[in-house]
Amino acid sequence: DLHLRTLLSHLAPNLDSLDSALVRHGLVAAPIAAVGRAFGQIIFDAADSRLHPDEEHLTDLMAFGGVAGTALARLDALRRADEYNEALATALWKQELAFRQAARGERLTGIAMLAARAAHEINNPLAAISGQAQILVNRIADPEERRAAETIIQQSRRISKILYDLLQFAQPGEPAFQRIAIVSLLQQTVTTRRQRLAEKNIRIVEDFAQDIPPTRADPLQLEQVFSNLLQNAEDAMSENGGTLTLRVKPVHDRKAVVIQIADTGRGIAPDALDRVFEPFF
Repeated sequence: DLHLRTLLSHLAPNLDSLDSALVRHGLVAAPIAAVGRAFGQIIFDAADSRLHPDEEHLTDLMAFGGVAGTALARLDALRRADEYNEALATALWKQELAFRQAARGERLTGIAMLAARAAHEINNPLAAISGQAQILVNRIADPEERRAAETIIQQSRRISKILYDLLQFAQPGEPAFQRIAIVSLLQQTVTTRRQRLAEKNIRIVEDFAQDIPPTRADPLQLEQVFSNLLQNAEDAMSENGGTLTLRVKPVHDRKAVVIQIADTGRGIAPDALDRVFEPFF
């Protein structure tokens, strides 16, 4: 009764009785509240209803508002708990991700230093081997011995390329941006592999949008990216062949270009996903 009269005192100041309040205003409102919080209210139109509420009805209405408030308070608490758990899980995931990135960065720094030292130590004797082999090629008449010397030169160049990649990883240079045609660059990279892909029963599908705008990028770095992705796709489909799809399309009102390289191979093993950005993995 105290709650009811406090409520009605806000609705109808200076009221004389409940009856006069109902007759004068025709509306009854009961708060939906619990644990010191208001979640809403129940408004009952007494003037247009066939019912004629008395104080017992109003007390029941107040009680119902309390029960409804308690239910809503419980739902709100559950929602807040879910949000807290989700925020906690997100925070823990970010912490784990930061730890992994820090560990990976520390590991890569050590690898970079080792790679730089190894590249410098190997490069000098390798240059001597390659130079001597080139001299031998010009002097050898026997075809079989000549092919052996040419193999030495070929493999020396391959090692030199690996050393160059190691040095680029250890001491990456600044990208040299220029306006390039993405589709042409991608097609040039694929051309060097077409014969080998065909021998492995890998079909190439090109899906290039029309009028791709020129893109500002470093062609050497992009070519390296394309080459690595194509090599990965070839390895993934080496057993049974498959389809290699190359897709280029503009996005964001032609202010950017998306390049997609997809294969139908076996995919990346789950235990390798965390290492896909490690150099030479």
